Amino acid sequence: MNKTTVFQPQYYNEFHCTMNECKENCCNYEWCISIDKSTYEKYLKSDNDLSAEVLKNIELISENPFEARIKITEEGKCNFFTKDGLCRIHAEYGEDYLGKTCKSYPRKICNNAGSVEAFLEISCEAAAELILFDNRTIILQEEVWEHESPINISRIVESHKYVDTDYANDIFHLIRAVSLIILQTKRYTIQLRLMILGLFISRIRELLQADNDGKIDFSAIIELCESFIKKTESGFYDAMTGQEILNVDLSINFIIEMFNILNEKNNEIIKRCIKQAYKGLGIINGKSIENFHENYNNEYEIYFSDKEYIFENLLVNHIFSEGFPFNHRFRDNVMKNYQEILVKYNLVKFLLVGICVFYNKFNKEKIIECTSIFSRFFDHNMLGALIMD
Repeated sequence: MNKTTVFQPQYYNEFHCTMNECKENCCNYEWCISIDKSTYEKYLKSDNDLSAEVLKNIELISENPFEARIKITEEGKCNFFTKDGLCRIHAEYGEDYLGKTCKSYPRKICNNAGSVEAFLEISCEAAAELILFDNRTIILQEEVWEHESPINISRIVESHKYVDTDYANDIFHLIRAVSLIILQTKRYTIQLRLMILGLFISRIRELLQADNDGKIDFSAIIELCESFIKKTESGFYDAMTGQEILNVDLSINFIIEMFNILNEKNNEIIKRCIKQAYKGLGIINGKSIENFHENYNNEYEIYFSDKEYIFENLLVNHIFSEGFPFNHRFRDNVMKNYQEILVKYNLVKFLLVGICVFYNKFNKEKIIECTSIFSRFFDHNMLGALIMD
């Protein structure tokens, strides 16, 4: 039996799959379901009746490097999704016969600069409810996992590929720790926290680009981090209250443009969510009403002034699960990592405020549905990377 120290948020062990009770089952959704090499080889060696059928419904894309995925039906469902809303492979042969993706989702295990960490993905509605509506501050707790087979690591952040220094791992964890402190300082509005985070990341970028003798000044990074922690916790940024909206709210035209991209996706749920948000916020034919931002921010205050932990949890979970500030999509561009967070916040905020106005109430069920379906496009289908390009 192997033992591995894993860091995970307090909500991680509370998750359980709702299976056929799930309203938006991940098996009944048009996205890529990958099959790992060891599972594919297990199917090749098996002599049961299902094995031959499984192989018929797997598309082998490449042998070196290995890449394969399950073929989906014309309706966008996994070929092994039953009328009862269950997985035929799991039902007939058990969990061990599933590929690593199916076995683990929505759990996501990462090696973040030498630290093994486990999270949940918001694209799953059951996970989204656990993450978004937990009013506790999200922290990583240490646990020892006992396991016979190797842990399925979905992403590795190799810090030295981003910053060429012996302190690469320390830099990653230090920047992330300060970013989390900023985003979880509840004395400030979420907009002001994002503004402070932007200032911090901008200064970090300057230090990471410093080329005196071709070396990064690690002591200067430590000094900067300590300064931001002290200022954030002491209330230094109280004087900036009122400026944050102008600095972190994106233009309505940009938001509409991004949602037009989402509208082109052949998914009725996201289309319905966008349509309802548009109607709630007075967006007609891609144009906003007069005094839109004033009305928009007033509606935000009505529905979310005492529930900003929802957006805090969304952003904190993103930082953990996406490898911030060294997200693989943007390599060493820490500012693009920050901009991605800003875009994600603005799009989700617009969607959720619009939904609440449309239903004339704080609608928890719709918030979970919209946020999870948005994550499927932004995170899984790489819309975030497309936007930042």
